[in-house]
Amino acid sequence: QRKSLPAMRGQSRTAPPSEGEEVLLGQVPRTVRTFSDSIRQEMPAILERVIQNTAAAYRAEAKLQYVCGSSPLSNHPTCAKIAAKAVQKVLGDDALYHCQPTTAGDDFSEYLYLVPGVYLSVGVRNPDKGAIYP
Repeated sequence: QRKSLPAMRGQSRTAPPSEGEEVLLGQVPRTVRTFSDSIRQEMPAILERVIQNTAAAYRAEAKLQYVCGSSPLSNHPTCAKIAAKAVQKVLGDDALYHCQPTTAGDDFSEYLYLVPGVYLSVGVRNPDKGAIYP
């Protein structure tokens, strides 16, 4: 299930309707992804504060509907070591690459909350052809 945030809905007037000034805001779906559960838990309050203050600046009302989706992914340390040793054994030390975390959308993290495991990426590399993709 996607994390969808219908952010602001409402209208604002700073002049009488006869003056023709009206701001209408519709639903604004967005996705929030974090690397930690603690930040994930704080996001609804953070977004609520930003949305309410933005709406107030336009003399509008806003309503946040926050739907939590997949949890942040965290590899089990023992499983990660086993996977790294397997890559090194089969492909050599140069084949192992530790990349930076990404915010890719995936629900594999839900499996890792149930059983220990590891999520890894398989890349390709051919420096002679300029193909170096971790």
